[in-house]
Amino acid sequence: MRPLNTVVVGLGGIGFNYDQNHFEDRDRITTHVKAFHDHPHYNLVGVVDSDEIKRQMVSQKCNSLSSSDLLDFSKEKIDI
Repeated sequence: MRPLNTVVVGLGGIGFNYDQNHFEDRDRITTHVKAFHDHPHYNLVGVVDSDEIKRQMVSQKCNSLSSSDLLDFSKEKIDI
């Protein structure tokens, strides 16, 4: 089975903030971004948020795309 392509919309507390200071800790997952990034059955394609600084931070940590508009991912094959 191929990994499911995902996009996380919103990088607030549960989206990314709760894991921001311990993202490299593999034993602690408290956000959607980290759960999708670390799980082998998912491919984190990108994130959507209005905060450009958060988007860039997550994009660099996860090697993913980022945008302030979900429609920017319309050409990507997104499963979730």
